[in-house]
Amino acid sequence: MKITPLPVVAALLLSACATSSPAPADADAKKTTPPPAKAPATVPGTIDFDRQVKPFFAKYCFGCHDANGRSAGIGYDNKTDILKTVTPGSADDSNLYYVLSTGEMPRGGTKPSVAEIEMIRVWINEGAYISANYPATR
Repeated sequence: MKITPLPVVAALLLSACATSSPAPADADAKKTTPPPAKAPATVPGTIDFDRQVKPFFAKYCFGCHDANGRSAGIGYDNKTDILKTVTPGSADDSNLYYVLSTGEMPRGGTKPSVAEIEMIRVWINEGAYISANYPATR
């Protein structure tokens, strides 16, 4: 068996690299550009908005974030405001999930359990479906 000298192998590798086409100039830009925010899901996932999420908002959020008290200009009693703090499909990019998981919210009173916060995370990751009968704005 004949062994090819190392300088020949190196030259072959270099020439192969030199002849490959370069990546398009915008390839790096596509890697760093975040995907556009998803619209809320149009069909429910495993988390039922009316039976699970809406009662969660009533229990932990409406005290400060409803038609009577719109703390920070946010009310969880309407779709428009919910979507100001939720990135459908990405709990990690959602302020609602962040403030719940860090314990920042709700302030005072009873805090949601780990299971309840996990339910909100799953709801957001599934697309943050909000039932059609929920008010669009207030």
